Amino acid sequence: MTLSRTSIPRQAYRFPVFIGATLLTVLLNVDTSSQEITHFITPHRTDDRLVPGQPAHFIALHRDVEQRGLLFLFLPGTGNTPEAYRSITRLAALNGYHAIALSYPNAVSVNFTCTGEPSLTCHESMRTEIIWGRDLSDKVTVDSLNCIAGRLSALLRYLARDFPQDGWGAYLGKNGLPVWNRIVVAGHSQGGGHAAFIAKKKLAAGVIMFSSVDYCTAIDRPAPWLSAKGVTPASRYAAFGHERDQSFPLYLQQRAWKALRLTTVHPSVGTDTAVYPYHSAQALVSNIPPASRSPASETPFHNAVIVDYDTPRAADGNPILKNVWRYLLLRAKSFGKQHS
Repeated sequence: MTLSRTSIPRQAYRFPVFIGATLLTVLLNVDTSSQEITHFITPHRTDDRLVPGQPAHFIALHRDVEQRGLLFLFLPGTGNTPEAYRSITRLAALNGYHAIALSYPNAVSVNFTCTGEPSLTCHESMRTEIIWGRDLSDKVTVDSLNCIAGRLSALLRYLARDFPQDGWGAYLGKNGLPVWNRIVVAGHSQGGGHAAFIAKKKLAAGVIMFSSVDYCTAIDRPAPWLSAKGVTPASRYAAFGHERDQSFPLYLQQRAWKALRLTTVHPSVGTDTAVYPYHSAQALVSNIPPASRSPASETPFHNAVIVDYDTPRAADGNPILKNVWRYLLLRAKSFGKQHS
């Protein structure tokens, strides 16, 4: 699935960004009264062994906000780039996270590729290869350097070296690999599934999924890995979906949420009528109309809950769903604080 490019926010600030040796002008909403630090950094710039010509990572940090020692890692949906998730990444930074939207090999949709496959391990094999670079799937080819863990490690090493005052090295272990129990893993669509899968295999500080996760039409049930025993407690997971999602229908998402035990304590809550903190629910749903734009997005409802160019905005340019995002971020941060 190919998604359209991000539209430029209506209220913007212009500043220079170097990507490789090229000086670009980037438009972003910023609060000029705060010390918000943002970077666009290509994967190849962090390690010259990585594939060149890839979309840039987006990094955000607020130096004047109390840091909680947690990294917010956001994984884009299929065919999308970190640029399309600047709002949630910057909001995470404003709420005390070190924040990264990561560029990774996401051209092939895991769920679309595997949903009708007779193999019940197709989703798991694809995700394992994309996340950790293990050669398990014939659907994708991703090595250990260009996988999610490899690119994140390279980026953290780069940030720790070039910006030592900002504390990025805290998220790398002595083995040079990510310290997952200090990372809240989040993502949209394919990226949300990766976030959940990482937390099945590693102890994560928290998990936030937008318009996710996997379903097997061959057996008419969620992918088996969702109900398998995982390392991260189910209480640390949260999900947000749209009632009119045309790419991954909500009822299939809800079956996946049930497999992950997100709705055991409380059923999913509609954010359009409930007020913050949404009954402290782990599963949230909205029916909010997507942003009006031209040309129209291929999957506006699928994207409306999180993607910058399809999420609706108030007159001041702020995302209407900002309070929902903040709830999910603060909920995850509470677990990270308890176990830091």
